[in-house]
Amino acid sequence: MNWKYNYVIAGSGGFYEVAYYDLMQMPNVKYYKGYTDGIKGRTKQMLCRLCFNLLVNKYISTPFRRIVFPWLFSSNFETQKPLCFIFFENQFAVINTGYVEYLRKIHPDAKFVLYMHDIVTSLPYYDIESYKQRFDLILSYDRGDCERYNLTYFPTPYSHYPIKNPKKEVIDVFFCGAAKTRYKTILNVYRKLVEQGLKCKFFIVGVPKDEQIHGEGLIYDQRISYIENLEYVASSKCILEIMQENADGFTPRLWEAIMYDKHLITNNKSILESMFGDETGIHILDLSADFSYIKSQSIAYSRILKENKSPHQILVLIESLL
Repeated sequence: MNWKYNYVIAGSGGFYEVAYYDLMQMPNVKYYKGYTDGIKGRTKQMLCRLCFNLLVNKYISTPFRRIVFPWLFSSNFETQKPLCFIFFENQFAVINTGYVEYLRKIHPDAKFVLYMHDIVTSLPYYDIESYKQRFDLILSYDRGDCERYNLTYFPTPYSHYPIKNPKKEVIDVFFCGAAKTRYKTILNVYRKLVEQGLKCKFFIVGVPKDEQIHGEGLIYDQRISYIENLEYVASSKCILEIMQENADGFTPRLWEAIMYDKHLITNNKSILESMFGDETGIHILDLSADFSYIKSQSIAYSRILKENKSPHQILVLIESLL
């Protein structure tokens, strides 16, 4: 595709490095995990942090702006095109200053996009109405926020990240997450799977010591990186997804299953009414079920389904709207 813009993405690390991996391979995209990403030297990084420190800015607004602003988010590309800056919502310490206006002054033909990966009400530093005046486009992963604040809907994308070091163990069903309101359900599923001879690997955090039970494959309060999570996914036949009470929408567990051709057992019944409802690898949780399919059936999701989740689609949308 002949892209109209060179893209500078002020993004985030962890999960988002995987989700946006496809874009990182493109010559017209520069992806930054944070505002100090790409800035060399501890002194420079310290000045950046002081400049955008929320407590400092209560008293002195961006005290080192003349020095720091030019350091951020380098926009040098081999091929010259108009720039489009995409800011993730976690960059509020930067966008709550005059930095966007600074960029508009030095790049008068640039476009500015804000992408919300969280709901507005969970972000106390956000003044969404003022952002609608300062940005050319605001995207949100949440349909409710799009209706509430007149934003543009775009679900969180996901890339096929190359897993270089899959875990060298055979895992039938993998789970990783916080217990929260779902611990009882997680244990009930674990017991049913073990009864049927399936090997589980469950990383569960946030369970009081007196509620933890011993069982093969149950691991408590051991946090792993998102990349390590994917290394376990690669070695598993099936991913378990247990939604929190009152949770809605789709989670990364679904995207992991699709991208890496894994079975998904989920208690998210709304998936039946979506485009994923007819996928043979998606199974609604039923504790009376025969789970032998996990061992006997391999899964291969369609190439089109995977491509539609790629973050390339966010650029297609932006270029159609701006």
